[in-house]
Amino acid sequence: MKAVRFHEVGGPEVLKYEEIAQPIPGVGQVRLRVAASAFSAADNGIRAGFLSIPVVLPHIPGYDVSGTIDALGDGVDGFAVGDAVIAFLPMATDGGAAEYVIAPADALVAAPTSVPLADAAALPSVALTARQALFDDGGLKAGQRALIVGAGGVVGKYAIALAKRAGAYVIATASPRSADAVRQVPTRSSTTPRPTSWIPSPTRSTSCSTWLPSSRTSSPPWCDSCVTGESW
Repeated sequence: MKAVRFHEVGGPEVLKYEEIAQPIPGVGQVRLRVAASAFSAADNGIRAGFLSIPVVLPHIPGYDVSGTIDALGDGVDGFAVGDAVIAFLPMATDGGAAEYVIAPADALVAAPTSVPLADAAALPSVALTARQALFDDGGLKAGQRALIVGAGGVVGKYAIALAKRAGAYVIATASPRSADAVRQVPTRSSTTPRPTSWIPSPTRSTSCSTWLPSSRTSSPPWCDSCVTGESW
């Protein structure tokens, strides 16, 4: 199979496109036919040698991956060949910049059907970051308030959706550039909907507005007051 690997740490020039043997899944593992692999700053840090993840060289980067299950190892339940999945792979093992990759079955979840499978490779680490911040570190529970600063970023958008799904009251800040994108974050849930306060991040302009939820109407929030200050 074809794969991108690096045999030494360094700049992008150390990446090599090579022919290597197709991996075989072991106990509790599956083999994925890769649809796409996403790359992040951590991938760059591992390749450059300044992020202390103990990889074995040569190494295939790309720990965020989407694909279809191609083969099952012993002891794998709940998945079948042909299933479309996404995964956050163990960062010290070979990643998804290849035609096939081995993944622990417990690192897989079903891929979303609302976006192309290749695009879904961008989901795992950003959504996991949002979940860890809200629930593992923050201990967020239904009825509590969550302030999400920089909600226009990919982690922030997932944080809004996850917090709303958990029944939290969400207060989100973002720059005018990303305001519309934040307002459009899907927040559908099987729980009772909770309100969201929308606060555009301050800029040097004095026309920024604070949006507050209405208890009297289901229409979009209205402009309640103004926020001024330097850019965040």
